[in-house]
Amino acid sequence: MKKVLSLIALIMFMMTSVKAEAQTLTVKQFENEISKQVIKTYKNYTDADLSVKILQVPFSTLNIRDGVVTYKVTSNNDKFMPRDVKKVEIFVNGKYERFMMIPVEVKAYKNVLVASDAINRDSAITAMNTVMQRREVSNVLSNVITNSYLKKDVVSKKMYKEGEIIDKRFLAARPDVARNQEIVALFKSSGVTISITAISQGEGNVGDYVMLKSPKYQRVYRGKVIAPNRVLVTM
Repeated sequence: MKKVLSLIALIMFMMTSVKAEAQTLTVKQFENEISKQVIKTYKNYTDADLSVKILQVPFSTLNIRDGVVTYKVTSNNDKFMPRDVKKVEIFVNGKYERFMMIPVEVKAYKNVLVASDAINRDSAITAMNTVMQRREVSNVLSNVITNSYLKKDVVSKKMYKEGEIIDKRFLAARPDVARNQEIVALFKSSGVTISITAISQGEGNVGDYVMLKSPKYQRVYRGKVIAPNRVLVTM
């Protein structure tokens, strides 16, 4: 009987010792640490405010060796990604424990320029038709702009709805001659220059050729842009 009791006591002691040499990692602890590392990495790519959501964790609690737990979070993508799968390696006292693949979703919030009213194609982007708003911009992060852009003379290359984020991919410097704009057409022939008012049928900068139409003579001409709103037609 004493031998049996001694054996039970030994087993209980061993179980207690093993338990004392292990620790339990909760999902919340895991998610907090991974989120911190993802944000720290993504701050290398943007100054936006970031929030991270761990989409799936393959455990409810995780038993690992006792000691100081550290993590290494890596990815195959060396850039900001709204959705990505991170490789998470777990270390205890600096020694490798295990790894797992963790899907994450990252949202970025920033004060950006937004259309305060509908903006037509080829219209100027100004303080009159835009406003700064704090928006979630993770899917267009590299293409948003701030009001400092208003110092430039730019026009929209698409139609914007009210409330739509201004995307720099659809902006262009204002051309010297804009489409459907009233311009001065200079006709030069045999040393004589005559000027008339015409309507541009296209757009271009100095050196480009554009088509223009004379409302008075109902004729279409092709000329070279020589200055803002001035086109030279050589006869």
